[in-house]
Amino acid sequence: MPKKRKHLKTSLETTDDGNEDNRRHPKIYAKNSMDRFGDDLCQLLLSYLSLEDCFQYECVSKQFQRTVFESVDCIEIYNELVNKVINRETIDAKKLVTIAKKCPNIQTIDCRGITTRYEEYIGKVLTAFLYNCRHLRDICVNIRRNSAKMKQSLERMVTHIDTFDWLQKRSLIHYRRLSHLRVHSLSEVFNKHFKLLLVWNLHSFSFHYSSFSWKFDNKELLSEFVAHNQSLTSVVLRVGSWYELQNGVQHIPPELGQQLSRLTQLRRLKLKLDSINDNNSLSEFLRTIGINCKQVKRLSLLLDSPKNRLTGNTLNCLQYYRRLNRLNLTLVADIDNDLLEPLSLCHRLTHLSLDMKQMSGKLLDNCGKHLPRLQYLSIKTKSISGEHLSHISRLPVLQTLAIKVQSSKLWEKDFSDLLSRKPKLKHILFPTSDQIPYRTVSPSISPIKPSLSMLIADHF
Repeated sequence: MPKKRKHLKTSLETTDDGNEDNRRHPKIYAKNSMDRFGDDLCQLLLSYLSLEDCFQYECVSKQFQRTVFESVDCIEIYNELVNKVINRETIDAKKLVTIAKKCPNIQTIDCRGITTRYEEYIGKVLTAFLYNCRHLRDICVNIRRNSAKMKQSLERMVTHIDTFDWLQKRSLIHYRRLSHLRVHSLSEVFNKHFKLLLVWNLHSFSFHYSSFSWKFDNKELLSEFVAHNQSLTSVVLRVGSWYELQNGVQHIPPELGQQLSRLTQLRRLKLKLDSINDNNSLSEFLRTIGINCKQVKRLSLLLDSPKNRLTGNTLNCLQYYRRLNRLNLTLVADIDNDLLEPLSLCHRLTHLSLDMKQMSGKLLDNCGKHLPRLQYLSIKTKSISGEHLSHISRLPVLQTLAIKVQSSKLWEKDFSDLLSRKPKLKHILFPTSDQIPYRTVSPSISPIKPSLSMLIADHF
């Protein structure tokens, strides 16, 4: 029996160093060798693995060891990871250092998944990564009442705070790189006597307005906040409360729209209305923002109160949002037939999400006629029929359709027919449940890079 030949490395190209007799031959690899893939291609393929798989597959080859962690630039830390590295109520720093060394390109650490049970260990966990991740730039945390104090070197790297306790507001002045902040009331970003603003140059801000908080969050405070945060590109605003709805407070104060309209760099606006019944104040607020904030591209309106019934003139202000390309509408109350006709004015829309009790065929027909750029459509409603699918099929460049319904008589073949009529439609997504007798339909499944999660804890 002949002896099996070993795979030899040969030359594919040559480089001349000036001496014809001494040419250097770069190495190439055998046909069935994994090393034939370049590191860049191998890294791209491995980037679709979960972090748990990265730890499992790093032993496949030396090339895997070199590239499997190269694409990991963000890590999320949850309770499970902290629990894994606790040894007799102290942090085992060696395990954290092992993770940091394996992932040298970490730029962001997200600790917002850690609850109050383990928040006392956040400082030690972050310190272990700080001294071993040279590219670390951003830290996302929650600041609660019992949160342990972090080192100044860590405070300077905090950029996101999602949960903030007003008793800790003195510490805000130390987070000099803070760009994303969520608070309950605007007064929380001022000192005790409301004379000193504690945050500047934010990019994203979320706060709640009510008639009670307005006694403290007055026009002067909002004016000063806006003046020192002209860099804001995203605002999430919650207006009103159920208690106010019962007491007749049902309008948006004009000062709110006037001050927020000074944010000329605003790109995203999310408005959640809990108790607003005054359609004129809502329409005036949106009109003021649309006229003065000409850069707005994403708008979300959430009306949670079942008593909030909008009229056809409420959304006419959408004509002032010239660059709007993403719109999200969540309406709990019943709607008038002509309420959403102003959508025909939003010719630039590429993404549209509709969450309402009843879906109008006329609405979807208008979308097919007036939204030629719509690529993504999300529908959440009680029921859907074949008529709705016929209107959806008229959208010329639709690529993704996401549907969530409580009941439906449609079957998988109905969606297959829709796919056959729409060659550009790549995905139809909807949850699988007992009420829905069909499953996901897609002519091609594209891999989606998973988000980093707590799976690294299972490695230990």
